[in-house]
Amino acid sequence: MDGPVAGIERALRRSGMSVLRDDGRADDELISDGIVDALAGARVLVAVHSRSGPLTAPRPWALITLFLAASRIRDPYRRIVVVTAEPDLAHLLPAELRDCVVPMPDDVAGLVRGRFAESASDPGSFAGRHRALWSLHHALRGPRPPLGHAPVAVLCGVPGSGKTATAQRYATLFAPAFPGGTLRTGPFGHQDPADFLPQFHLALADALSRRFGVDTTGLTLARLGRLAADRIDEPTLVLVDDVPAGLPPAVLDRIVLPSPLVSTLVTARQAQPLWDTATIELTGLSTEDGLRLFAGVRAPADDHEREAVRRFVERCGGHPFALRANALIVGRRAVALRDEVLRDRPDSAPQAIRDVLDDLTPVARRVVRLGTVLAPVPFPVAFAAEALGLRTAAITAAGTELVHCGLAQPDDEEIRLHTLVLEVARSAFPPARPHRHVTGAVLRWLRDGPGRHRVALLQHARALAEHTMEARAALLRPVAAAWSALGDAAAAGEVRAAILSGDAPTAGDYLEAARVETECALYPRAVRHALHARTIADDGAGRDEAALVAAQALDRQGNYAAADEAFWHTALRSPPGALHAVIALARSRRIRGRPDQALSLLDGTRPDDLTASLQLERARNLQLTGQADLAREAAADVVRAYREQGRRHHRRCAEAELAWADSVLATRTEGELNQLIAAPRPGDDAGSALTLAVSVVRCRVLVAWGRPREALGVLAATERTLVRVHGDGHQLGYRIRHAMGSAHALLHEFDRQAEILEDVIGPQARDLGLHHPETLESRLDLGTALALTGARDRATGIVERAVADLERTFGVDEALLGKASAAQAALR
Repeated sequence: MDGPVAGIERALRRSGMSVLRDDGRADDELISDGIVDALAGARVLVAVHSRSGPLTAPRPWALITLFLAASRIRDPYRRIVVVTAEPDLAHLLPAELRDCVVPMPDDVAGLVRGRFAESASDPGSFAGRHRALWSLHHALRGPRPPLGHAPVAVLCGVPGSGKTATAQRYATLFAPAFPGGTLRTGPFGHQDPADFLPQFHLALADALSRRFGVDTTGLTLARLGRLAADRIDEPTLVLVDDVPAGLPPAVLDRIVLPSPLVSTLVTARQAQPLWDTATIELTGLSTEDGLRLFAGVRAPADDHEREAVRRFVERCGGHPFALRANALIVGRRAVALRDEVLRDRPDSAPQAIRDVLDDLTPVARRVVRLGTVLAPVPFPVAFAAEALGLRTAAITAAGTELVHCGLAQPDDEEIRLHTLVLEVARSAFPPARPHRHVTGAVLRWLRDGPGRHRVALLQHARALAEHTMEARAALLRPVAAAWSALGDAAAAGEVRAAILSGDAPTAGDYLEAARVETECALYPRAVRHALHARTIADDGAGRDEAALVAAQALDRQGNYAAADEAFWHTALRSPPGALHAVIALARSRRIRGRPDQALSLLDGTRPDDLTASLQLERARNLQLTGQADLAREAAADVVRAYREQGRRHHRRCAEAELAWADSVLATRTEGELNQLIAAPRPGDDAGSALTLAVSVVRCRVLVAWGRPREALGVLAATERTLVRVHGDGHQLGYRIRHAMGSAHALLHEFDRQAEILEDVIGPQARDLGLHHPETLESRLDLGTALALTGARDRATGIVERAVADLERTFGVDEALLGKASAAQAALR
């Protein structure tokens, strides 16, 4: 449509208007700085639409988006004119632009001039930051990084500089670039850096659960990332708002979802210089932009007032908060904008905010004071009404007032007070203890409120617990339970410790603390707390549950005799009714080298009780008793059940995959085994437990073939993948380390083999049992390595004890008997 475009351009110029025509290249990241600046100063955007150049193409839509971003007028779509010679094509346009369509007019210049006149008479509101928005878009949607790496941009600036607002505006205006939508997490700036990752973990799990309707219980942060990568099939924006300062790159890397379809936008008060990402810094507003912001609240009456405001903008360094707050105050006082007036106004944001706080209505001030005893994250309007004992309409009106004053961000359902406002309010208002209505409202909303507010309410509960002792434990219990459900034992443990340090913790508090401490490998403390819970429990069921937890912790210590005395001996005489206790009892038999007893316990359960956990324990014991075919079927059923539930990244699913791999490998012929080693199953991704287990077997074959250095390289990569995807402490890690030791032995590096096995055997004995075949193999290999390094006395004791345990438990295992003979030969 070069002809019509040229005609429109000539008509506009003859009419006396300045016209800049974009005839650049077709890819949106190459829009020139000149065009970006021109759009910032434009009053009207004329878009010519044709079948050959749709407005949904990247470049035209980017130009429209930038115009909207830079618009300083109300209803900016009124300033967009879509001229088309084919009105029947209007249905092809984005819905927002359909009302902008006009047929090719006889007097296009007159139409544009009318729109120009409307905008000139409308002072509008400030929306600037067009260049920052374009820089963000260039970083996130410009030239793509290498395959498998997601683009990341950091938007930084001083408190109150508009980072969050700019990020939200980017997500709104550039929504067509992210058809998968926006996942928002944060703010996190108030968190201690050590608490950031657990809090991000919780927020991401909540966002993914609500977006995709999946159960994220028990998923580590790495597994959440894999879940997101599986589910996200369109370009998606992840907003991580207000990260704490001082986070190392290794921590920041973990917030990036492992998908090339995901773009991550991080806001922070400070740049992250060691993190290799694009950084856009929000500095103070320019003099003209500052004038426009000021004028949107309190318009200067003449050129003298405009010049006074310009000088004031420079004195404030263009800080948006300082300018808006001062404009509001002088506007309410109806004074002239003279230098002598503005000279008395504070040029720092905190003091200007204090003045606005002093000018609030009583209800709005109560809402801000409520925010000072809560966490600096949003809270629901209805919750605030309940906490303050006011009508919802009064809170809604107060929220509108706070938004108008620039103290809060617009939101229909929540009060989103700016973090800087809360920081100022805490110093402006005398410290307040939260009223019991506030605590009661938090607890009720956590129990009965909508799930979409849960993450914020948990933060509010933790913040309130710092201000009250009476309800401290009640507030912290749901917080600890949330971390436990997520599988973050360390974060849950910190909260449980805080509960125990309070007044009169209950038997349940000690019991839950013991569970978490067992997960954190704090076994002596777990035993002590579990036994104390048994002592103070009110009923027999509570005492039995506490004894069970104590026995599990003692087992993890390897103190089997004390564990038997605490619970297992009694349970064997009269098996417990609770299914989880039966499974725990069966596990205790397995780690003692009695899989036959474990199977008799499990087979005695009712058919309708065959849960995934029971089936998994049954598969492990079938494998140990030589019933590999049955083990493979049982483990395959568990894997299938988890995957049908959409929980293929759950830790239990990974453990079932590992059990399945064991049984698959045990029942293969030599030719099929080599084929499996050479080519993992097509349906299993590179991070699955099955694929990694096969990789370890392949490395053991490489060692047997005399290629230990190649095996070590593959094992190191496999271990990195295991830790990244499944976390520390996965049982497959023991096999990897054992295989590394075998490779070093082939290189005659027996000292290194012994060092590796020394580190492996302790955790292996706790998790698998001292008599488990893999632990026995490690013990025999350690004895061999020590014998070959000259530590014969120590080696003799290790080998003799291992051989005795082998004969008592798995004496028919030919492979282990061969290991035992080799170890005894090394001693001779």
